[in-house]
Amino acid sequence: MDAHTIDFWAVHGILFCLACAVFPRLTLFFLSFAANTLAITPLGILGWFFMPRLTIAIIGTMYYGDTNPLLVVIAWLVAISGEFGEKKIAVRRNGGKQN
Repeated sequence: MDAHTIDFWAVHGILFCLACAVFPRLTLFFLSFAANTLAITPLGILGWFFMPRLTIAIIGTMYYGDTNPLLVVIAWLVAISGEFGEKKIAVRRNGGKQN
């Protein structure tokens, strides 16, 4: 079976989706690194450090974009809102200063 024809729900469950949204770095570390996916490339490692939710959305688009487009759209919405939300909270805690 080709990697681009795998249905997401045949491999993962709702718990995996929640783990990706709430604990993206841990999810990438334990599941993506163990499965030899994009995350073990130099670009994937940089993504793990700086933008883990976007890295998850990119990997999800590559593997499940054909079979689960709605899930991919949701992954991108979570990724973008999560990354910008974290940055906004960090700026707020820093007293409004952006470095």
